[in-house]
Amino acid sequence: MSINPILNLQDVSISYRTEHILKNISLQAQRGIFYALTGLNGSGKTSLFKSIIRNIKYQGKIYIEGNDIQSLSTREMAQKVALLSQHNFISIPLTVWEITLMGRYPYRPTFWEYNQEDIERCKYALAITQTDTLKHKKIQDLSGGEAQRVWLAQKIAQNTPLLLLDEPTQHLDIRQKKLFFNLLHDIIQNENKTVIMSTHNLDEIKHIKGTLWHLHERAISVIQDYSPQQIDEVIEKLLQS
Repeated sequence: MSINPILNLQDVSISYRTEHILKNISLQAQRGIFYALTGLNGSGKTSLFKSIIRNIKYQGKIYIEGNDIQSLSTREMAQKVALLSQHNFISIPLTVWEITLMGRYPYRPTFWEYNQEDIERCKYALAITQTDTLKHKKIQDLSGGEAQRVWLAQKIAQNTPLLLLDEPTQHLDIRQKKLFFNLLHDIIQNENKTVIMSTHNLDEIKHIKGTLWHLHERAISVIQDYSPQQIDEVIEKLLQS
C-alpha cells in the first residue's frame, strides 16, 4: 500500500437509520489511476461518493492527499475533489462558457473575478471535451450528451487531483462514449489525475486500464489491473446474484 495515496478510506461505514449500506470499508486510490466502481443498485456506490465529498454522515476516516476531509474548509475540499453527478440541472439559462467558468469558483473570491489562468483552463476544458463550438449556447438548448460533456468540462476546469464520476455515460451514444473514454485516458495520463467512475455497464470499461472496486453485501472486492476476462467473471456473478 502506498504511503502517499490521493484517497485513503479507513474503516468507513455508512448507515441509513439502523441499516448498514457499507461496513468497515478500507481503500486506497493512487494518483494517475482509473478506478471503476461497480455493484448492483443499492450496493452503496453513490453513498460512497457522497461520503467522500461530505454530503452524508459516515463513520471512520477519509483522507485526501493526507488531509482528514473533516479538517478542510469547503473551498479547500472543492480544490481537491470534484463530483460529476448522474443528473445535472440548473434553472438559470447560463451559457456553456458560464457553466465552465463556475468550475473556477474555488480559486476565486467571487463568481465574476477571473484571471488569465482561469480563462485558459476553461478554454482547455472546452477543447478537450469538444464543446468549444457550443461556447455561446445555453445549457438548456443542448442534447443530453452535449450537456453531460459540458458538465464534465466544468469539472476539468475545476482542476482537482481527484475526480468522481457517478454513472457519467448514462446519456451518451456510442460515439460520445468513445470520445468520453479517450478523454479520461488523456486526463489520467497527461495530468496524473485520479478518476473513480461508478458504472452499471461493465462492458464499457473493458478497454480502459485500471482497478475494479466491486461493492457487494456491504463489503468491497478489489481487482487491480483487471483484464476483460475478469470483468466477464464479475458480470456473471452479478447475473447470478
